[in-house]
Amino acid sequence: MLKIGDYKVSTVGNTGQMVFNGQSRLKQTYSMPQAGLTVSSDHDYFYFWAKQKGLKDITLIHVDAHSDMWKPDLPPIPDISGMDAKSQKKALWRYGTLLGCTGFLSPLIDDGTIKRIIWLSFSEVKLHLKDHQLHEWIREANEKKDDEPIGDEGFYTMTFDTFLRRAPEFLGRTDPGKLVLGIDADRFVYRYYHAWRRLPGPRLWDGDVMTGELKKFQECLQLIRARNPHPESFMCISSPHHTPQRVAPEIISRIVSMLEAAPS
Repeated sequence: MLKIGDYKVSTVGNTGQMVFNGQSRLKQTYSMPQAGLTVSSDHDYFYFWAKQKGLKDITLIHVDAHSDMWKPDLPPIPDISGMDAKSQKKALWRYGTLLGCTGFLSPLIDDGTIKRIIWLSFSEVKLHLKDHQLHEWIREANEKKDDEPIGDEGFYTMTFDTFLRRAPEFLGRTDPGKLVLGIDADRFVYRYYHAWRRLPGPRLWDGDVMTGELKKFQECLQLIRARNPHPESFMCISSPHHTPQRVAPEIISRIVSMLEAAPS
């Protein structure tokens, strides 16, 4: 059992589905003002969250095992400018549900919500576009040379170690109000990514690796919070296929504690 704000969180069944106060609530968010954090039961809710907040030209620090930049063949992004608040919310919700957890960042890039992504992955990998299914920013990233200067827009992938080394290059010239943190617990335990890519890396159930990665993330967070003590932050807590239920509560509680702590 894990307590997040006023919610008691547990997992049930073979899927490890998250349950809040005894009820399954898919695609719901829970605000934790003391941590400057919105916690969600589903990661693709990030699209809806970002649009509702009116975010624009942000630098997203994307802490995730996946790029989430698949570019599905979808209808145009809805124009909500002439709608009342209730209709806007409904239109954004409907569109967000079409994206799924693998492609919710792409429309946010295309409409200018996201200006730059720093993807903190396990490895500084080159992702290959297949049938144009990934956002073209990934093609541009593949053409960048290692240690190429980090620009004010575009997509960059790096490990926690590289972020700690290179953060001064771009954090100092980044508008602190435009820094946004997006976290998926699977970043700290996911193994399929490495098996798929045939790369060395952490394996599921490796507690030492998980602990080490959480410690490195805490160091990265200190640099981010030195620039913005309370960045807008979003965390997905329900990835039962990627984050095993026996370790998810520990990851979640440690990250919440990091964000609740006063900036050092």
